[in-house]
Amino acid sequence: MQKQHQHGVLGDQQSTCGKRKLLAMVTSVTSVIGLSVLLLLYDTQPRCAEARKQSEQDVKGTAQQQSQLSAKLVQDPPPTIELDSLKERYQRPAAIPFPEDNAPSQARELLGRTLFFDPRLSGSNWIACATCHNPGLAWGDGLPRAIGHGMQVLGRRTPTILNLA
Repeated sequence: MQKQHQHGVLGDQQSTCGKRKLLAMVTSVTSVIGLSVLLLLYDTQPRCAEARKQSEQDVKGTAQQQSQLSAKLVQDPPPTIELDSLKERYQRPAAIPFPEDNAPSQARELLGRTLFFDPRLSGSNWIACATCHNPGLAWGDGLPRAIGHGMQVLGRRTPTILNLA
């Protein structure tokens, strides 16, 4: 029993020694990382000053442009448009317009629905029209910027196709 107790004490000492070595290694690694960050920050300070100076010049130029534009808007008020004329121009048709030689039918509707949800029409055989124009997301994709072929982020959002007939 005495030997087990002594063995336990030796094991604790070895464990403490291992913890000290680990602490020393972590401390040295942290020091190296800290020095690296300091050197990086010291190295970039001159570049930051140049960028800050350029940014201040850009802001001054933008402020001048904005004041010129504001003065022009005050001088040239926007034209007044009658609300009734706008409503007439953008009134929804009473029925969906179809060409005379392309009358609607159930077969054409089924064909359009099938093609809209079929990814085989895309170049990658992976994306269907419904991938971006999702009926559950108001015929859009719900993202701030669309994702195209190869998961490439595109420059704008996916527009809805609701009411485009």
